[in-house]
Amino acid sequence: MITIGREKLPTKPDFWPLWDAHGVEVRGRPLQLDYQRYAKIEAEGRLICIVARDGDRPVGYSWHYWYKSLHFDEREGHDDLWYVDKAYRGQGIGQRIRMMGVAALKDAGAVSTSDFIRNAGTHPALMTQLGYTAHGIWWKKSL
Repeated sequence: MITIGREKLPTKPDFWPLWDAHGVEVRGRPLQLDYQRYAKIEAEGRLICIVARDGDRPVGYSWHYWYKSLHFDEREGHDDLWYVDKAYRGQGIGQRIRMMGVAALKDAGAVSTSDFIRNAGTHPALMTQLGYTAHGIWWKKSL
């Protein structure tokens, strides 16, 4: 049975296979998370970690945080990490964890949220279905 809920910043080894698979899927190498920075954001009360579990085993996550805009007097959300184990995709788990994270951002006072996500596969249709709109173009230059 899949359970979904908000959890503290996960650091246990049971998340490592998911983090490795996530990194390999998007960048060809395991994630190298900066736990100290995440812990600082969590200590400031700005980190939201939504986790899907099959029994005790994590099978998906959606992490978010908020920050005070540098341009306007408002809180902005950011959708940080979002991943569901490939064996569990297509069951609506990703949608549920994302929407729980977005709801938590709204409860924290964020007026909007955004994500840098690949424009491939099911992402464009899914993001539209979840109420997101494409907003500009992300320009990147390797240095």
